[in-house]
Amino acid sequence: LIRTYILFFDVSTGEGPIKTFTISDSVRDELYREVANIKVDTSNLQDLEEFIDQAKEIVQSHVSTEILEALKSLHNSSSPTSAVYFRNLPVDPYVPPTPTDGSTSLGKTTYVAEAMLVGFGELTSSHVVGYSAETQYSNPWIHEGFPRNSAGSALTKASDLSFHQDMSYHPEVPDILGLVGIREGHDKQVQTELIDNREVFDMLPDSIVKMLREPRFQIKTSDWVDASFDAGSEHQGRGILTDAASLAIPVDWENMVGLDKEAQWAVKMLQRAIIEAPKHYVHFVPGELLFFSNRRTVHARTPYKDLRFDGSDRVLNRAYFRKDWSAEERKTRMIY
Repeated sequence: LIRTYILFFDVSTGEGPIKTFTISDSVRDELYREVANIKVDTSNLQDLEEFIDQAKEIVQSHVSTEILEALKSLHNSSSPTSAVYFRNLPVDPYVPPTPTDGSTSLGKTTYVAEAMLVGFGELTSSHVVGYSAETQYSNPWIHEGFPRNSAGSALTKASDLSFHQDMSYHPEVPDILGLVGIREGHDKQVQTELIDNREVFDMLPDSIVKMLREPRFQIKTSDWVDASFDAGSEHQGRGILTDAASLAIPVDWENMVGLDKEAQWAVKMLQRAIIEAPKHYVHFVPGELLFFSNRRTVHARTPYKDLRFDGSDRVLNRAYFRKDWSAEERKTRMIY
């Protein structure tokens, strides 16, 4: 069967580092027909591997060269694009209520949104991975994110989130982070915020940027993290700026510590630059999908203003992607 579908899209302008594609209704409907009946146990690695292969093949048959180039550019440190945003993708016909009993999964019976998340995500020339340190989700690879009225991770906290890099405490951070809207929820104002790190550096003296590269800082782990992977190195100094533009900023800013007075001042300067840097906003609804470089951006979430814990709050699923992995990581899709 030779496919001749063309993906029609509009590229939005004036969005800074975010490049936006709006999928045509006809392609959206075709994607839905092809993925709607795929079943998967996302906690079973073999099942997940087959699901990822199917989803990637289906999505790839519909996308344009421009979309592929935009997705792959997320690995290019000199690219002006640090995020790619899709609108009007197919959605699941029914989304169960969010659990109010402490459960970590909605128990969805269709996986349309997940297919879009992993299918488009693997076209970035990177791979879905999980982290052994992240133990609070129903499985390591596709994280179901909905607010909980108890302590939880950055994806499940009910409070607002400061700007951060996901897995900033880990030596092998995800290259790309994907978020897909499952349910909008009651709150029509809550937004995911992005800052391109290069716009932060423009606001800092060269001496501070240089200092941020030096091993004069600690990034501590949050309470919900299994930090056994890092045993023995907690008190070792490290840099916050870890490559060309990667800022290892934890979601809890008190976990970013300068080991001397100059380093403490550099942390304050960095935090002030982040607060003052230009922000780019996304309010998720079903059918919307965002990928961004976890090495060239930091991201946050505004406070919820209408959170009810009644089963109908926002649901946002997440996946991590890495370009390079070892043979062992390839077998398990896990980073230890």
